[in-house]
Amino acid sequence: MTRVGYDVRFDTCNSWSEIMEISEKERRIILTSNPALIKSKAVTHAILLPSTAPEIQLQWIMDRLETQPRETCRSS
Repeated sequence: MTRVGYDVRFDTCNSWSEIMEISEKERRIILTSNPALIKSKAVTHAILLPSTAPEIQLQWIMDRLETQPRETCRSS
């Protein structure tokens, strides 16, 4: 997938508890297609995505937040 200039942390090795801990510590919004994850009282900010396909997720998020991809810095 093309980089679009947003600060995203993604690691498939993280457990649910690690995801919630990182979200709280780093003040991140959890993006997930798993409704069970956002039902926890430990989750303060989350967006439930309607798909598991990354391209569809990205477009859905940009549409809902009314934003567009930002320019990214590229090293020469």
